[in-house]
Amino acid sequence: MARAGDPGRPDVGATLRDPSETWDGETIQRKPSSTIDPSQIADAAGLSALTSLRVLRQEAQTSNGIAASHTIGEGGMSIVRLGTQLAMGREVALKTVRPGPMDEATLLRLVREAWVTGSLEHPNIVPIYDVRIDKDGRPLVVLKRIQGKSWSELLASPAEAAEVFGDADIFEHHLRVLVQVANAVHFAHTRGIIHRDLKPENVMIGSFGEVYVLDWGLAVTLEPDPSGRLPWLGDAKEMAGTPCYMAPEMIGHTSEHALSVQTDVYLLGAILYEILEGCPPNRGETIIAILSELATIDPPVTRAPSRDLAALCRRALAKKPADRLESALAFRLALEECLRHRGSVKLVERATSALVELRELCGALDIDTPEPTASRIRAAFGAARFGYRAALEAWPTNPEAERGLEEATSLVVDVELATGNPHTASTLLGELETPPPALQKRVARKLAEKVDADRRRIALEDDQDHEIGARTRAVVALILGGLWTVSPVFAWFVLYGKKAPTHQATMLGTAALLVVVLGLAVWGRESLGRTALNRGLISYVVFAMLAQLLLEVGAILLDVPELHAQVFKLLLWLAIVALGALGLDRRVAPIAGVITLGYVVAALRPEWVFFVSSAINLLMTILFGIIWWPRAKIPAAPSTRRGGLPPTD
Repeated sequence: MARAGDPGRPDVGATLRDPSETWDGETIQRKPSSTIDPSQIADAAGLSALTSLRVLRQEAQTSNGIAASHTIGEGGMSIVRLGTQLAMGREVALKTVRPGPMDEATLLRLVREAWVTGSLEHPNIVPIYDVRIDKDGRPLVVLKRIQGKSWSELLASPAEAAEVFGDADIFEHHLRVLVQVANAVHFAHTRGIIHRDLKPENVMIGSFGEVYVLDWGLAVTLEPDPSGRLPWLGDAKEMAGTPCYMAPEMIGHTSEHALSVQTDVYLLGAILYEILEGCPPNRGETIIAILSELATIDPPVTRAPSRDLAALCRRALAKKPADRLESALAFRLALEECLRHRGSVKLVERATSALVELRELCGALDIDTPEPTASRIRAAFGAARFGYRAALEAWPTNPEAERGLEEATSLVVDVELATGNPHTASTLLGELETPPPALQKRVARKLAEKVDADRRRIALEDDQDHEIGARTRAVVALILGGLWTVSPVFAWFVLYGKKAPTHQATMLGTAALLVVVLGLAVWGRESLGRTALNRGLISYVVFAMLAQLLLEVGAILLDVPELHAQVFKLLLWLAIVALGALGLDRRVAPIAGVITLGYVVAALRPEWVFFVSSAINLLMTILFGIIWWPRAKIPAAPSTRRGGLPPTD
């Protein structure tokens, strides 16, 4: 048998003429979902094989143990009757041409389909038991009887499919049927045969879920068959197939886009498209419309539940065979990979429902009054995050889950930033493997602002905390209180005796106390300098000592008696304590009352002023000790955050 390129045989790779030039009126008027058969031209090798078969013609209907019964199916050129294989006691299907006139091409087409199918022993291909010629010279094909439904019927009726498959996830069952179809097609390819007419109508689903690829009538071999039984690709010069599913190269293949195993890959992709979109990929109302758009328009894939499934469908339907998957095996493996991800895809579907709600809630959130919307946001975010994380555990590189988790997290991070909770936002953002850079910068900026604000707040709180430096303050108060209590009496008995006190001696004592105050301030500067109270007290004491020195200077200049000057010192201390009650701590106000009482007594009896001063200083020391003695610090209650969302566990 001559091959492409041989003398007398056209080169298969040569550009064919426009198929429409050979169409007849009947072909043009056919439905796009119907198979277009090539002209019934019988080649010499095929006719020779058919003649050999006629030698086996039987004389009776029941010869060789086959009994025919009623018709159970009809096709364009053939009928199928129920038969019984008597020796085995089993039912079989008997396929033959329709009654009436018959030509050699029709007979050869039927027998060749049987020969092709019989050469492919595979669980997903109908077994052929025998091929013979009956008493009328008609071919009779004995094959397995399949009880079931056409896949196209189940695709069109979900309720019927649910009854057959017995599962709620009908979509997944259809994908698994396609896996078995691809498996059968790959097997045929390994035997050098391409189907050319793959579609759901040519797939039968048995009563127990068996999957059979039928109608190999357009199948051709990639290499010539020396016996002439199997049709060769080189002889397939006319357009053949089903326009609704047809690959571009099937309407007139050239050397660049010849028929190949990737033609069947396109047809597998067309079936996948119908599973996804609910209709075949070539949607023209007429054959002319389909063929005119087939080479230029890519069918839109809009309803695929996952990107990987959509990508597989688009690649299988590539216009150029070189852009498709390289084999039916590659298609099957890619589809099985999609099925393994099916659980992850379902989790993404549920998580995306929560994400849609989360988008709406975040868009409607009022920052000033976030509740009760905030609780609904937490619930929606928790559901979305749980679903996307579970999906990523099942399929670590699931792009939809990665994008969904990123969007859900970004939405809540935005809310946390808007409500003044950058720490929570930073924690949530840290859960993403690759956080959005722009959002990362915003969180970092807000976090730095929050840290700075917290630092200032803590510094301000510390500045107003009376318990900080309390021990040092108590020690200083005891030392100064003791000195102030003892020094007036000591000065009276030791320094003055029965002599009148002098301004110089009093100034010397005041200066000595000022040195002590400054020394204590230097000694306890770390703790005394941390709060406004401690700094104010030291400042007030230093100011009081300086004011007392100035008072002594004024008394000397005005020639005021020392006792009278001591009385006026009480009035000076009354003013200083009153200012301290107003500016530092209101709790020292009672001390002002004690000083007032002492001032009145000293004014009435100036000679008692030193003893009154000692008594006042003692009472002041006791009162200051009661007010400022260190106490156990009670832990502060957790602060509530204005408008914020608590961290999500």
